[in-house]
Amino acid sequence: MTGLHNAIGITYRAPSSAKPLASTIGLQTQDYYLPPTPPESPDSGTSTSKATALTPNAERPRTLSLIYSPHGITYPYIKPYAISHLVHEAALPLTALLHSFDRVQNPWWLGGNISAGLPGGLEIAQNLLARAWISAHDGDKETSGLSVSSVKTRKYSVEEVRAMVQRGNSGAEKGNANVSTDVRVLDVGQEMLLRAT
Repeated sequence: MTGLHNAIGITYRAPSSAKPLASTIGLQTQDYYLPPTPPESPDSGTSTSKATALTPNAERPRTLSLIYSPHGITYPYIKPYAISHLVHEAALPLTALLHSFDRVQNPWWLGGNISAGLPGGLEIAQNLLARAWISAHDGDKETSGLSVSSVKTRKYSVEEVRAMVQRGNSGAEKGNANVSTDVRVLDVGQEMLLRAT
């Protein structure tokens, strides 16, 4: 691998849902609110099914969750994070996935896969029940030089991605059959509003 494949996970829950510091450490004075602490390191040995992993905790308010992976990544790399953090924080279904649609490949001797594209993103969107999948890092790029002559790019349109996501969701497990992923390509400066449900 070229070292380009990584992801950033972000979760957010309204501050009013944080535990009061005073009650946590036994203070009798004014309550101080702190956000939840970060999760422990993911346990890659933990195993859970999609149905089990996506059972929300009804006592917690909705947590917004986002995964950003501009060059794309596959679900096995995200799974430990999903199990150890997203499930624990009741952050599923995933609010938004920012992941490439296009697959870009170099020969192995030039670094191999540059952008995982649709195959990796589709698996993440389906397993984490993404409410929105927004194309990341798929714009046209100026390329020149000897090494780029061997780059192979498979571009996927928003319609192709949407059709594959819908096809995958129609075969979803019984409890997750109502999943609908909004697939989009945003223009520069274009905004999209996502609400917690």
